[in-house]
Amino acid sequence: MKINYFGVIRCIKAVLANMRQNKEGCIINVSSMAGKIVLSPLGPYSASKFALEAITEALAQDLTPYNIRVSLVELGIINTDLATDITNNDPSVYPQVRRIGHFWTE
Repeated sequence: MKINYFGVIRCIKAVLANMRQNKEGCIINVSSMAGKIVLSPLGPYSASKFALEAITEALAQDLTPYNIRVSLVELGIINTDLATDITNNDPSVYPQVRRIGHFWTE
């Protein structure tokens, strides 16, 4: 939450006053599909992305009178070392971890 949600809020707060004063601007938030689909054991991560989705939708409505556009980019699966390591670790108590890991490895 500190990075995925509150970090975004801090960045928006840093620029929003000037955007409102100038009556123009564009805010683009970067989320992930985890903001739409929750897979265990990624509940806390998904919660932060759900929160980002919600604030983005609310800001898009709130800032329309100021000619400030607010958009959300939802990334899909990204092949990183962390993602591929998910299937190389010891067996997980979560049976779906191996299945999720195959998104990256196959």
